[in-house]
Amino acid sequence: MRMVLQRVIEDQATPPNLALEVVAALGATGDPRAFDTVSDLLTAKWAPMRAAALTAAARIDPENFLIVVSALPTDADWS
Repeated sequence: MRMVLQRVIEDQATPPNLALEVVAALGATGDPRAFDTVSDLLTAKWAPMRAAALTAAARIDPENFLIVVSALPTDADWS
């Protein structure tokens, strides 16, 4: 299941709203193998995707999430 969801996110033809739902689904699975895929989206251009990635990453791996998020630059849309 995780692999299918990750392929949907990585496919450039995936509509943004569908990708957003897929990120939320990955977060809901709590599968630690999805953390890298989700954390790659923490710097996405689209602010809603960054928000979904933040939520999903925090659910998947709270410890690593804190380390990764502490290294992120200030978000121009939310500062």
